[in-house]
Amino acid sequence: MLTPKRAIMSFGKLPAESLLLLSLLCIALIPSSCGGSSGTSNISPVPASSPLQVNVGDDPCDRVASLVVDFTAVNLKDDKGNSVPAMNGSSSVEFIHLLGTMQSISLVNVPKGTYPGAEISISSADISYLSPISGELTNQKVTGPWTVSFPISPAMTVTSDAVALNLHLAVGDSVSFDSSGNIVFNPKFTPDVFQGGSGNGRNHQYGGVDHGTGRISSISGSSFTLNMLQSSRPHVVHVDANTQFDGVDGISGLAVGMIVTVDADMQADGSLLAQEVDLAEHGSGGMTASGMMIAFTGSPATQITLIGQDASGTGVSSDDMGEMISANLDSNTVFKIDAGNVDLTGLPFTPGFSSTELYNGQAIEIVSGSGMMHDSKSENDTQSGSANVTEVHLENQGIRGVVSNHAANGNEKTFTLNLAAESYFSHVTGATSLMVFQRQDTEVWGPGTITDGANVVVHGLLFGGSDNYKLVASRIVVH
Repeated sequence: MLTPKRAIMSFGKLPAESLLLLSLLCIALIPSSCGGSSGTSNISPVPASSPLQVNVGDDPCDRVASLVVDFTAVNLKDDKGNSVPAMNGSSSVEFIHLLGTMQSISLVNVPKGTYPGAEISISSADISYLSPISGELTNQKVTGPWTVSFPISPAMTVTSDAVALNLHLAVGDSVSFDSSGNIVFNPKFTPDVFQGGSGNGRNHQYGGVDHGTGRISSISGSSFTLNMLQSSRPHVVHVDANTQFDGVDGISGLAVGMIVTVDADMQADGSLLAQEVDLAEHGSGGMTASGMMIAFTGSPATQITLIGQDASGTGVSSDDMGEMISANLDSNTVFKIDAGNVDLTGLPFTPGFSSTELYNGQAIEIVSGSGMMHDSKSENDTQSGSANVTEVHLENQGIRGVVSNHAANGNEKTFTLNLAAESYFSHVTGATSLMVFQRQDTEVWGPGTITDGANVVVHGLLFGGSDNYKLVASRIVVH
């Protein structure tokens, strides 16, 4: 039985879209001045600075279904012992949907120099997890504060080009359980650094934005400003002649209030250049929400329930992340596969996603023409109003496991991904393994190779079937 901490959320007319969590912040460096005795002014020089993007990601814990971390500060430590802010404001980030990917939480200018360390301040964490005592989904909020200091080795060097600092939260090492099954949270981060902005498409480790969803707050010339839930400040996205638009005829078709999803590169100067802009919701009163589907009713399905991991639009807030979200479907609901960079051609099965081809454990986005509606009942009440969904999208997701039965057929490879017995995915789906299809253009990251016995995270699109779950991989991270 599910026991969420707040009431189930539902939507007026739900739209879909992953979510994605992206946040851009700019800090101005202001020179100081003083008057000299000769009547001339001695103006201290402005320290030369360069853009720094701070990204966060998830090294997983199988038992955790959602983890929302409330950041209050990120500070760099330079080689002189000075503290330099790398985030302006606060930000709440849901980590479990970041398995196999990264999310930007900050874009700032920092002085050029060498930074051998960093420090993160966290006020609280909200965790939904499979209880080792009851075997049921349980929610617990833990409060800090926590201050986490760690080295950056080799030291991060900020020169003339943009730098991406990626902070991986080791969820498996950060979350543990006491003898009563309660959460013990001790956050641990591992950093890595990439120089020069994104030179590899929208490769997120270089600062690229992968599927960032938000509402447009302003448009000017060839750029627009995007407000996203898991960002503490808006960020400006530029477009050019190579930007692809889906659902709208170029930037001239955009309007304030629309919800869009953006794939973008971080340029060497720190700016964001969109490779693709997809329209999610036309109306200014609409919203989107994304997360793992954990229940559905009927075939064709008439209602779905998901764990919220990202959202955008009217009536949503960071409080909705980690909560149960329910919505009604009808015969007019449109189902789409957000294939992105996943190759779905030439597979030995037909990838399907519809009201009769929904499977628990899939990452989905729902789209609504009206805002999120919350009931006024008690905190533990799971009842809510109903709503109609206009669109449901199948999205990329990450799943961890151990490789077996690895086989190659030319440039195509397959293997079985064996899941941990205590994983929440297994609890929701009943599956102990799934078949992975590694395509010719699937990215492979990490120091190891994909062989039997390897621990991997596979990121891609999940499909079901009468025999087993199948995941078509866009990226495989080998640990």
